[in-house]
Amino acid sequence: SVAPRYLINPRSDSLLPRMHLQRAREARWPDGEDQLDSCIEQIESMPEPRLRALVRNVRSQHTPVDLGTLKAFDLILADPPWTYTENEADPTRTLDQHYPTMTLEDIKRLQPPAADDAVLLLWATSPLLRQQLEVVAEWGFTYKTCAVWVKDRAGMGYWFRQQHEFLLLGTRGQPGTPEPAQRPSSVMEAPRGEHSSKPDDIYRTIESMFPHLTRRLEMFARRQREGWLVWGNDAEVQE
Repeated sequence: SVAPRYLINPRSDSLLPRMHLQRAREARWPDGEDQLDSCIEQIESMPEPRLRALVRNVRSQHTPVDLGTLKAFDLILADPPWTYTENEADPTRTLDQHYPTMTLEDIKRLQPPAADDAVLLLWATSPLLRQQLEVVAEWGFTYKTCAVWVKDRAGMGYWFRQQHEFLLLGTRGQPGTPEPAQRPSSVMEAPRGEHSSKPDDIYRTIESMFPHLTRRLEMFARRQREGWLVWGNDAEVQE
């Protein structure tokens, strides 16, 4: 029962389960090293599928702040945990083993608190592109354009091995377009990081495009970032 206290680091959602044990060893343990060692021994003896299930269960019990209680934002970046109807044959490589996923309808119901003039940037993938465009509209934005993040190596895929993600851009009202000197290429190349993490360079690009949009929200954030309010199971909102 004490395992959830150190298995899950809310800033380390992309770690594989065994890596959480190493983080636990490196962290301070308020009840003493002997208790920590005993707990780690119990966890290390678990079969991998059971350990992954425990990690998913603990993550799913964390409830983020109600979006409806937050003030409106003029720049929103979102990376929802999409549910895929098909997975690779290897059951150890499914998304649910990295983080709890959400249904399309649940994602649509989120309704992020957007200002009258606002920009939405939504991470999207090839298999769910149609549904992800639906989310842009359901959240009250009009789709305008997209960028593509090209990764340094290919991943999985039933037809093509995927090596890119889309960053959909939608607007509501009149948030203004970037100045000509601040309009980047629509193709952004950067290495893949830990599962689902996004390159820091892309954040800097977004910030330089919209310096006038200063109230920024990142939904489903993996970690804190200066200048952004973060929301999701893996990071607490800092109002």
